[in-house]
Amino acid sequence: AHRLGFCSQFCMLTSRASLDFLRDSDFSFKRLVLFIMLALVAGGVFFQIDDSEQSGVMSLVGGVVMGVIFVGAIMANTTAVAIGKRRPSFTREQAAHTYSPTAYALALTVSAAPWTALFAAAFTLVYAAMVGYAASVIPPMLLIVFLFATAFSNIAVVP
Repeated sequence: AHRLGFCSQFCMLTSRASLDFLRDSDFSFKRLVLFIMLALVAGGVFFQIDDSEQSGVMSLVGGVVMGVIFVGAIMANTTAVAIGKRRPSFTREQAAHTYSPTAYALALTVSAAPWTALFAAAFTLVYAAMVGYAASVIPPMLLIVFLFATAFSNIAVVP
C-alpha cells in the first residue's frame, strides 16, 4: 500500500478534524461552560487580593499556578474525550496504513488550537476580572501562559 506524503496527510487530516470539532458544537459548548465555571471558582478563591504586601503578591502567583493547572487539566481531560471519539477511525486507518500517527497527532493538535485559544481566553477574562488584573498587562501574559499549558496538555494526550 502506498501512503500519501506527510504534507498531504497532514492537510487532509487537519481539515477533517477541524470539521469534526466544528460539528461537535454541543461538546464545545460544554467545555466552554466548564472553563467559565472553573474560572469563577478560581477567581472566587483569589477575589480582589490586596497586592500591596508580599503575602498578597505570593497569593496571586499561586493563583496563576492554580489557573495553569486548571486550564491544563481541563484541556487534557476534554481532549482525551474528543480523541476517544476518533479512536475507531484512527485504528482502522492505522491498520490500513493510510495515515502516519505523527500526521494524525499533529493534525488533531493544530485543529484544536482555535478552540484552545477560545477556552483559554474565556478562562482568562473571567479569572483576571475577578482577581483584579483587569487594567494591567497581566491578562495577556496569563493568556499566553494558559495557551502554552493547554497546548502541551493537548500534545501529551494525542495518540
